Amino acid sequence: MLENPRTWLALLALLGVRVGLALLAARFWPLLACKACRGSGKHFAPRLLGGFRRCRRCKGSGSRIRPGRRLLNMFVSSSD
Repeated sequence: MLENPRTWLALLALLGVRVGLALLAARFWPLLACKACRGSGKHFAPRLLGGFRRCRRCKGSGSRIRPGRRLLNMFVSSSD
């Protein structure tokens, strides 16, 4: 199945489109909702402490930077 050069070219083209769309999304929508707190910025504390506390992953903001945006930021800062 993968011995045909057209198959390889098609797979590479699909991979290129996927990477391009991911970078485009990172450019225009740089933030994602934090998975740990589901975008609320707070996390339920253990029973002894009670109540809620700030999320450790997003530091209470509820959002995180996309991995593709980090890559774009590295290229921008290295070209300056």
